[in-house]
Amino acid sequence: MKNFIFVAFLFIMLSSCQKEGRSPVVDEWPSFATNDSLLPTGGPKILSSTILTATNANQIPSQMFQVNPIYKSAYVHLLQYSGECSWTNYVLCTGAIARANGNVYPATHAKVTAVKNDCIGHAGTTLAASNISTLNWYAGAYDYGIIDKQLCATAQTTAGRFDMVKYMLAHINTYHSPFIALALDPNTGVGHYLIVWSIDWQVGGTGSMIYYTNTLLPVQTTFDMNLKSCSLTTFLNWMQNNTQANYYNCLFLWPH
Repeated sequence: MKNFIFVAFLFIMLSSCQKEGRSPVVDEWPSFATNDSLLPTGGPKILSSTILTATNANQIPSQMFQVNPIYKSAYVHLLQYSGECSWTNYVLCTGAIARANGNVYPATHAKVTAVKNDCIGHAGTTLAASNISTLNWYAGAYDYGIIDKQLCATAQTTAGRFDMVKYMLAHINTYHSPFIALALDPNTGVGHYLIVWSIDWQVGGTGSMIYYTNTLLPVQTTFDMNLKSCSLTTFLNWMQNNTQANYYNCLFLWPH
C-alpha cells in the first residue's frame, strides 16, 4: 500500500454494528512514522514518529489534532436507515475524502444500499456484511483508486488502549483525514460506528476531547451542528464496551 512500510504484526479482528455479527480477519500493522514527509508546510508541531514511540501519555505534548477543513466542507450527513450504520458511515467518510480531492462520490441512501449489497455478496450474510473487516474489503475492492485504507485493532488492555490512542493521533497528524471507529451509540449503548474528525489532546490524556459525527442523529444545516464531542476517555470506553467486539477497532482512510 502506497506510503506505508508494514510491520509483520498479525492480529485477529472482531467487530459489530449495533447487534450485527462479527468475523475474524488477519491484517498487517502500519507505521505512520514513515509519512511525516507528507505533512504540509506549517503543519503539526509533533512528528508522528514521536507519537508512536511514546511509552506513556505524558510524552505526547498537548495539541489539537484536526482534519483538513476541505473534508469538513465536503462532508454530507445522512440519517441512517435502521441497522445500516456500518455502510452509511463508510459512504459518508469515504465520500468526504473523495469529493475533497476532486472525485465524484455520492452521499445518498442509494449509494449506501449499493455498498451494502456488494458487501452482502462478498460476505454471504447481512450480519457478516456489516463487519468492519468487510468494509475494509470493500474499500480495497471498489474504492482503491480513490482512497487508501488500513484496518487496525489493539487489545482491550491498558497497553492496547494507549496504542490505539497513538494510532488515532498519528493518523490525523499524518493525513489529516477522518476515519471510522467501532464504538457504542452513546444514547442506547448498542454497538455502532462513528466518524472521528478531531482530537484535542492534552498531555497525559486527562481532559482530552474527541469530535465525531453520528448517523443516528438527524441532518443539521451546518457541519458544526452535526459534530458532537465527548471526552476521549468516554469515547475509548465506548470502543471497549462494545460487547460484540474483542478489540479497539478503527478503519483509517486517506486519499489515494
